Amino acid sequence: MSIEEVKNFIADGSYARLKHEEEKLKLLKSFIRNEQDMLNKKRMMWREHGVIGEFITNKDYDYNHLELNELLYDLGILPFISQLDRNLLSAEELKLLKPIQICGEKYIRYSPNKFGKLNGFNQIAFSENIIKLPLSNKVGLWRKSFLEAEFLKRAWDKKRKLAVKSCGSYSSIAFEMGTLSFIEAPACYMTKEAVEFLTKETLLKCATVDLQSIVEFTSKGILKVSDLNKTRKTTDIQRKYYLITLEKEIRKRMFWQSRLERMSKLNIVE
Repeated sequence: MSIEEVKNFIADGSYARLKHEEEKLKLLKSFIRNEQDMLNKKRMMWREHGVIGEFITNKDYDYNHLELNELLYDLGILPFISQLDRNLLSAEELKLLKPIQICGEKYIRYSPNKFGKLNGFNQIAFSENIIKLPLSNKVGLWRKSFLEAEFLKRAWDKKRKLAVKSCGSYSSIAFEMGTLSFIEAPACYMTKEAVEFLTKETLLKCATVDLQSIVEFTSKGILKVSDLNKTRKTTDIQRKYYLITLEKEIRKRMFWQSRLERMSKLNIVE
């Protein structure tokens, strides 16, 4: 697999089809959300299409970074759910952490030129064509676009990953439809690997917590919500809408269940 495969994906219109399907998904989701909201239904399932639509209320928090880290450190959790912010580390500390450095992922970014500019999708015409369709029909169209976008996205990501491995050290490649830039994400450092290299004070200052993982520890009773609330304040309450295939929801539940089981086996607290 070479960079030519990536160029061909763009030249044969596959990249444009991916972007068009993504635009369709946004519009369809907006229509479906509005209709479900008008029906005053928090959760709806369209079994004939294998699709679920659900409104979920989420709170946004502003955390006191140091207080949160101190709480998690005292519980023995911090090293397992955080990584270090390299921008807060000194040059000497970065040198000490060199043995545990995880190199950033390399990827290809496509920037179209005037010849690669996306055309052919009329949002207004598409909206006019679907607005009067029954809700179930809109959901069916959404699933069709979702599956097509997923297929094209997997192909696009696979071609880019394989091309990165075979293209050496290019910084960018220009071709008739734009530019392919080779990007490398910054290196990262996992806190659990850095414990033996850095002081407690540095760990508390530089560790960035994966906030999603906190939910797992509160559900297991390792972390009390009352203690967690002392380190944060609510800044906003948002009502979000999720549209997902039944297959994907099942996989998501299985993933989180498996993750919870793994977390429960970790010997991280006395």
